[in-house]
Amino acid sequence: MYTFTILYLAVFLLNTSKQANTLLHLSKVSKKRIIVIGNVSVDQSFVAHKSFTKLVIFRSEIALLSVAICELSSFIAVWWLIFHFNACFDCSFIKTEKASIQQRANQPAQPILFSNLTLNITVLIYIVIFTLFTMLMRFTTRRICIIVIFWFAMQFNTITFEKSILPRPVFSRKSNSEPDYSVHIFYYMWYGNVAFDQFFLHWNHRILPHYNPLIASKYLVGRREAPEDIGSNFYPKLGCYSSRDPKILAQHMQWIRDAGIGVVVVGWYPPDASDDEGRPWDDAIPSLLDEANRWQLKVCFLIEPYKGRNGETIRTDIEYILQSYGRHDAFYKIPTNGISKPVFYVYDSYLVSNSDWQALLLTDGKNTIRNTDLDTLLVKRTDTDAILTTGFDGFFTYFASTDFTDGSKPSNWPDLVLFATRNGLLTSLSVGPGYVDERIRPWNGENTRSRCNGSYYEKMWKAAVDCKPTFVSITSFNEWHEGTQIEPAVPYKNENYEYLNYLPMEEDFYLKLTKRFIDDKSGFQKENDTKIST
Repeated sequence: MYTFTILYLAVFLLNTSKQANTLLHLSKVSKKRIIVIGNVSVDQSFVAHKSFTKLVIFRSEIALLSVAICELSSFIAVWWLIFHFNACFDCSFIKTEKASIQQRANQPAQPILFSNLTLNITVLIYIVIFTLFTMLMRFTTRRICIIVIFWFAMQFNTITFEKSILPRPVFSRKSNSEPDYSVHIFYYMWYGNVAFDQFFLHWNHRILPHYNPLIASKYLVGRREAPEDIGSNFYPKLGCYSSRDPKILAQHMQWIRDAGIGVVVVGWYPPDASDDEGRPWDDAIPSLLDEANRWQLKVCFLIEPYKGRNGETIRTDIEYILQSYGRHDAFYKIPTNGISKPVFYVYDSYLVSNSDWQALLLTDGKNTIRNTDLDTLLVKRTDTDAILTTGFDGFFTYFASTDFTDGSKPSNWPDLVLFATRNGLLTSLSVGPGYVDERIRPWNGENTRSRCNGSYYEKMWKAAVDCKPTFVSITSFNEWHEGTQIEPAVPYKNENYEYLNYLPMEEDFYLKLTKRFIDDKSGFQKENDTKIST
């Protein structure tokens, strides 16, 4: 505040010093007394201090015009200094303080609320209006009008704040083309924090026991205590965020778009269901769709396992999703045999009986969706033995830990794609940057896969692209529990634990690496009109 006042006075005195004698002479000639308006309270969203420096206003019209010009030039000069020299003022929208990780855990650091251009234009409008009123109004009316003007200014800034906190979709020349819709990424909306959800969700994940009691007895049980102690071997750059936070959604979609990815595959539960660590989040899906659409992204659904899931409930799920979200511009569909159809991924499809899948997916099934308004493309985890008999339209491999399953072995991918091609099936080969889940499964070290500064990710990408699948799916954007995320992470340690990080690479290294792989890939099956056997 003091810095602003000193700069303001310095510039004002410099601009008015040469006119002082003239102004004094004019005031004497006109025999008008000098009117001083002092301590007019102004909101912080307009200036960086809580009161104006005293404004000297002469009732002589010529003198008044001169002072108004001085005021205008001094304001412009000071605002120019603020933005171009990054002066330190106690003003929340001019600077963004770097919050500690503990602060970011509950409330991520705020972005700059106005662009320089927007703010400068806004300020100039206020100044012009202020100048006109000081020229035309008498003293009492002028004081009232100034207060009213700045009250409206405060309200305008409040509205502008809400509309300006989200990053705008501004694409570089290189990214002006559409994102690659043959590249999908698994995305999870199950995170919560105190600021948005009253308590932490998923960041405080339980330590899961081994199914073998003898092995389980060797490890501690309990729950992580976010934000210092979280259920991940890495620590997110955005802290322990809430998936409901619109700023987080906007940042995530921007990162995904900048990486060249086209389709967000969101983990989904019915409106009244969730996993054991979270709570229902179907009500947040509209926000995801809207934000994805702003960034030219598409959204499809990964139907997660939930209590009571069977063929009938999945039919209900598909009907609900299509009715609720199927008409949204961001809802993902692909042309198949001349008809555009939605794509659904199904996680752990083996938990539903083959007979239920047959009733749902075969054309003569008693509960079939085929040749109905619910006809969609369902992709299950790799299981070549059952995929043909159950009526699925394709498969995905999901796991980022190579050799964890037959489907996650890149050496098996050529045969899988060949099998799919011969049988008219979709293929989604899943790649990941690494795998580590020892903060929630401390006994699972055998499946840990080091990132090797990106070389692990690169090898999986090359293996997938060489097979020419229908899609490449990335596991994942933000599955922090299993350490498969490409979302930016930061170095962090506390008294008890030092989290892994991407050093010596940058925080956004894996996003940039993904962009490079997408730009360099070639040979994917064309999505123009996929031939599917149904």
